[in-house]
Amino acid sequence: MPPVPDISLPEYIIERTRLYGSAPALIDGPTGRVVRYDELEPMVRSTAAGLYARGLREGDVLAILSGNCIEYPVALHAGALLGAKVTTLSSMSTPYEAARQLTDANASHVIAGGAQLGTAKAAVEEVSAKGAAPLRMYTFDDDAADADVEPFSALLAGGPSPPPPTFDPVAHVAFIPYSSGTSGLPKGVELTHKNVLANILQAEVAHLSLTTDDCLIGVLPFFHIYGLTALLNCALSSGASIVTLPQFDPALFLRVLKEHKVTVAHVAPPLVGFLAKHPAVDAVLPLPHLKELFSGAAPLGVELEGEARARLGVFVRQGYGMTEAAPITHIVPYDRGRAGDANGAVGELMPGMECKIVDITSGDPVGVGERGEILLRGPNIMKGYLDRPDANAESFDEAGFYRTGDVGYVDDKGLYYVVDRVKELIKVKGYQVPPAELEAALLGCEAIADAAVIGIECGKRGELPKAYVVRQKGHEGLSAEAVSDYLRGKVAEYKQVAAEHVEFIEAVPKSAAGKILRKQLRAMEAERERAAAAA
Repeated sequence: MPPVPDISLPEYIIERTRLYGSAPALIDGPTGRVVRYDELEPMVRSTAAGLYARGLREGDVLAILSGNCIEYPVALHAGALLGAKVTTLSSMSTPYEAARQLTDANASHVIAGGAQLGTAKAAVEEVSAKGAAPLRMYTFDDDAADADVEPFSALLAGGPSPPPPTFDPVAHVAFIPYSSGTSGLPKGVELTHKNVLANILQAEVAHLSLTTDDCLIGVLPFFHIYGLTALLNCALSSGASIVTLPQFDPALFLRVLKEHKVTVAHVAPPLVGFLAKHPAVDAVLPLPHLKELFSGAAPLGVELEGEARARLGVFVRQGYGMTEAAPITHIVPYDRGRAGDANGAVGELMPGMECKIVDITSGDPVGVGERGEILLRGPNIMKGYLDRPDANAESFDEAGFYRTGDVGYVDDKGLYYVVDRVKELIKVKGYQVPPAELEAALLGCEAIADAAVIGIECGKRGELPKAYVVRQKGHEGLSAEAVSDYLRGKVAEYKQVAAEHVEFIEAVPKSAAGKILRKQLRAMEAERERAAAAA
């Protein structure tokens, strides 16, 4: 990969935007408002001046709690330009969750979307009640501003030019997104300017090439590192247009795909499932400009990948990564994806990175085709977890490789496959059963819209898999027996799901990035067991 420039991430993005003139950079999906590339630099610099005039300094923490909007990247890069650390909060946070992150990150300024302003206010009140210094608040929705919350337009109005930053982009933290890592409560991930910039350059080299002819749909949340880097910053670096959506709305999503002639859709597996199976998609087909679905955040099964490719007539490929890697570590190259020899693979290792796969129990390296935990090292790997020395010690081996907690293998063609999480493996008679493998198999059934699998205790076998299934529209008669029968012959005997361990639900609980929240399902099962024991 090329050397990483010794400049801050926003200065690099600003340099790139100067190449694209009046081409549209950001388009608001619901309203059609446009920010052009030649408008971005003055907006970012004015906002930085506005924040500086209100006390934001190098090393301070700016929090953003908002859905996707065209002001989001302006605020993001304005804070980073000053040398502030930007922590991004889930737009679906509760006040309790937001207060915890604001406190943990030691935020001093908060920018909220209009829909999230109530949550932000409640969180700030909770933080202040615990004795913290008052936080300054702003909102992207000028109409929602009040005596305690300044409108974003006031920041955009600027102020005296702040002094040039003095921080070292190699070591200085740009963003603090939150991740559970391999386990536990969410932790602040310290990503330096170099970490994120390195990942943008790695992506450009590794076949994630975008041009001014591309239009992307910004439905992946910008607060999540997948949306922040792979979608937002890679697009701004390349001159592509992004149509932002504040949340997933099926009708709006499909309208934007059609009307804006979207060429590349960054998605997670649930959206692939929607595009592959939902009857509403028929109304917008064909989509002649859509050339690629790029899926990440969770494993995408081969059958679902094939269904989406067949229905839409597009190129479908996967990438793999994690918040701690800023995030992309593997990508399926165009040529291998088109050749059809990478189905189910998360891709080749990104340039400039090292990867080793080790036995889950012994820690010894395993051979080609053998499964083990994936460990990674490279210029995009995080500085560390914020104020978590114990977690950092556990997360890196003695050679500085990050322990991903993911189970996978590499084949003799250099393609990597991720099969599951170390912590989520189900142990049946000592055999390892990856939930994602069963979920991928279940999604191959046309009567199943979605599925999630967890392990439940069994006195004789240790654990058994249990499946939570969402019926596809028009297949309300699907039975537990039919689901169990569907898996026979598709997976080994010890991986079978008995009919009594199939439960139908309305929706699978998932994070904003599309990852299945198995902890919620386990908690539900544990509560049932407690209730049964008390009865």
